[in-house]
Amino acid sequence: METQNTTAAAAPLPLPGPICDREGCSNPANATYAFDWGENGICCSTHQFLLKQTADQIFRGVQFLPLANLPPAPMARDERARLKGETYALTEELEEAKGRGLELYRQNEQLMLQLQASTTRGRETELQLRDATREIERLQVELQSRDAEHGGMVDELTRLRTLAKLQPAQHVVGEGGAPAEPPTSKQGKNK
Repeated sequence: METQNTTAAAAPLPLPGPICDREGCSNPANATYAFDWGENGICCSTHQFLLKQTADQIFRGVQFLPLANLPPAPMARDERARLKGETYALTEELEEAKGRGLELYRQNEQLMLQLQASTTRGRETELQLRDATREIERLQVELQSRDAEHGGMVDELTRLRTLAKLQPAQHVVGEGGAPAEPPTSKQGKNK
């Protein structure tokens, strides 16, 4: 007797049910067939249709019976090991994804707090700018008013200087009709 030397990883996985026995087909079988001359087997839905056509063309009968829903074959040891390994790997990936999701959630919360702080600072800056603009406008109005007042005073000063230049000097008449000299600083102290 010849023994096969294969590993569990190289062995093909068992399919969930019987396979169609027609040549070159690997689809799962869903019916049994039996010709009038005794040939029988199992077939898929595609070959069931073809077998019916063949029987009709040769004027013979063929009977089909659906396969009973058999429970799935028990899992082999290598299949159980492979599924356990996949389960372990998927569990690890899920935990890693949860960790990344939690980290992203925390980063999102930090960004939301930064956004709220920036929005508050922006509103405060906007209000300060509005107040400063109002103050600048008030000061500009005040400056224009003072400039107008200053201009009026300069005009009045110029007018008074012009008038002072145009008026003749008035002489004070002293005793005896002679013009009196203006008092000097010495004379003013003697009085």
